[in-house]
Amino acid sequence: MSIKIKSRIKQFIGLASFLILTIGLISLFALYAISHSLLNVSDADYHFMKLAYKEGMLARESKDYPVGAILVVNGSIVAKDHNRVKLNKDERDHAEMLVINEALRVLNKSDFEGMKNVTLYTTFEPCAMCEGFIVWKKVPRVVVGEKKWLWQLIKRNYLGHFSYRFNERAGVCEIENDLLHSQQKLPDKTDNF
Repeated sequence: MSIKIKSRIKQFIGLASFLILTIGLISLFALYAISHSLLNVSDADYHFMKLAYKEGMLARESKDYPVGAILVVNGSIVAKDHNRVKLNKDERDHAEMLVINEALRVLNKSDFEGMKNVTLYTTFEPCAMCEGFIVWKKVPRVVVGEKKWLWQLIKRNYLGHFSYRFNERAGVCEIENDLLHSQQKLPDKTDNF
């Protein structure tokens, strides 16, 4: 293959890579903008968000990070709370998680799967832990009072997940794990360490 052809191939690959990267970045920004738009925000959303802010003020008064949350089903408040991390000395007591757990308890459900008219109102964009919990419990709609900027999301949520993935080790004791999940009895001698 001639040098001219190789040079053209390299140029084509470079241009294609640049275009793919550009399209990816534009898509990321578009997705971020759409997900944080004020489309489909109703007067009821403003009403419930104001109530969530009142909950956030209660957290502030108790010297906790001022986040309040309200969970609404079919237009009625099912649960409301605020951060209680310092008060309860439990790092898991974020407003969103407390509200979701209380609503599920009241509704006698394990998650919101199949429920359409469920909205979680939170005064500040959820942290990575709460975001994961929201996804896990299948909350169909979340309305956020104050959003994080894209660079904050990348820095606080996603980069932490990347470093976790780089440090994750998998495939250890796969045979024992398969036996554990298959409901079979584990062999007597599994400790070969």
